[in-house]
Amino acid sequence: MQENICNEFIPSLFFSGAVAVPVMLLDSYAEMGLDAEEMLFIIHAIQTGAWQGDIDLELIRKKMGLELAALDRLIRGLEKKLVLKPGKGSGATGLDFSGLPEQLFEIWGIRRYFNMKRAEREKEGEPAAPATGLVRGEESFIELYEKELGRGLTMMECEIVRDWLIKGHSEELLRHALRKGVEGEIRVPRYLDSILREWEKKGLRTVLEVEAEDEKYRRSKKNARKPRSRHQPPDKTKYDNLYLN
Repeated sequence: MQENICNEFIPSLFFSGAVAVPVMLLDSYAEMGLDAEEMLFIIHAIQTGAWQGDIDLELIRKKMGLELAALDRLIRGLEKKLVLKPGKGSGATGLDFSGLPEQLFEIWGIRRYFNMKRAEREKEGEPAAPATGLVRGEESFIELYEKELGRGLTMMECEIVRDWLIKGHSEELLRHALRKGVEGEIRVPRYLDSILREWEKKGLRTVLEVEAEDEKYRRSKKNARKPRSRHQPPDKTKYDNLYLN
């Protein structure tokens, strides 16, 4: 009898349907700053029609065993992490998941950039890291960074940190960039990398030089508040970098 029940259950299990979740999303959700509960919500949302904006929030809430307040906090968290764009969806919920592929696209761009850099170093015969596998300051900064993130860094994130140090960015400068990210409530490596690349482009190598540049920027912003002519272009974001160059 038990064997017959098992024989009946196994086909039911595997033919009950499946959810197609991109492997890149499974590999990258921690890097995006998402926790396991947020990832589970996204999987449920994909199953119930996230891309069409017609997800069944009440059904998802019941499946996940969430109170209404907990569901609301979860959604607000996904909005803050730019996975959701509230009020722009075409469906009844008004939830727009177009931020999710945008976040994954940015991560893909970072990986592409670092893979290109790794290939360039290998072609030129440069080691990716010292023989010990660690660059000076790497271990202590990673420990500090993981404490700020509240999780361990992924292999790609560790490689990004290592690349910063190989380029000659001091641990002091990295800590200053991390403080910038904390102030903006954006701690992910791709944001810090955009800050460091901006400083590198401007030839800023020390915290003192960065602070002087920031003060210069603040003064220019203050002066820019004066009425501008209609032909003057609007201000641009200071750290506006994508990783596709």
